[in-house]
Amino acid sequence: MELNINIISSKNYKILTKNINSEIDKSHQKEFIKTIAGDFGYKITSKTLCKLLYNFHLGQYEIIIFESPKEDFVLEDELFLKAFELFDIPKSGYRVFIYQNSIFIFQDGDSIFFKTFENDFNIDELSDFITRHYGIEQFEFTYIKQKQYDLLAQEEMPKSTHTYITLHNTYEMRILFVSMLVVLLAIGYVLYLLFSDDVPSEQNMIVEEPQIANIETIEKESYSKTLNTLFTNLNEVNIILESLSIENSTLKATLVSENKEKLFTFASKYNNNLTIKKIIYDTLTNKHIMEIEFAIQGGGVL
Repeated sequence: MELNINIISSKNYKILTKNINSEIDKSHQKEFIKTIAGDFGYKITSKTLCKLLYNFHLGQYEIIIFESPKEDFVLEDELFLKAFELFDIPKSGYRVFIYQNSIFIFQDGDSIFFKTFENDFNIDELSDFITRHYGIEQFEFTYIKQKQYDLLAQEEMPKSTHTYITLHNTYEMRILFVSMLVVLLAIGYVLYLLFSDDVPSEQNMIVEEPQIANIETIEKESYSKTLNTLFTNLNEVNIILESLSIENSTLKATLVSENKEKLFTFASKYNNNLTIKKIIYDTLTNKHIMEIEFAIQGGGVL
């Protein structure tokens, strides 16, 4: 059943970008997002939702992040799905919808990228940007005026079909639940012994200590484990991840911090297995920049 629902526009979401030459394993995308959100000063809550877009042409992640409303919603790009039918626009090939200072790029009728610019732009600048930024050379433009946008907004829409990532920690909640369950079982057992008519003698009674259930962990690829550890360590010392790449089982990263000691604290976590290639002080930004690299093999860092 289709309903009129909330539209999450560019005023309500942020797009965070980070250059990385390969895609992050799904099992560690949450830590990656938390790291980048921290770099940009975005405060994560239980309502925070994210959508990840990977730009293979630039080797860059675009993280769409926003606070979800209580009601059903769609992201603004999904609104333009209705434009093909309503305005009789062909779906084949690349189509770029322009609305105010935002662009929404579709391929064969499917949304693939969207971006909002701070300043006005002309069509030549935009064409050049799309080719350089997304590697798309042949595409058609469609301007969406305010009246047309209002018509689209009045159309009945199903709730969002995008895949989103939630950032609240369900693992910690599971641990808490298991611990509470064990405690309740132990209390119940003690009460049973106290009030049972058939209480065993003290000599024969053996009370086993409750054991907390082990949560099975799934083996991850070594590079994925290393990335997860990297993001966790960066979050602990509040260091900005400027860039990241993996080449021939070697991880290379550029880190930024106003406090040089934080960079050395981060490096010390790797027990001299990490190589500091360069560390400089940028007088323009008043920040220290450190370039590092280490090899990935087997269980993690060599």
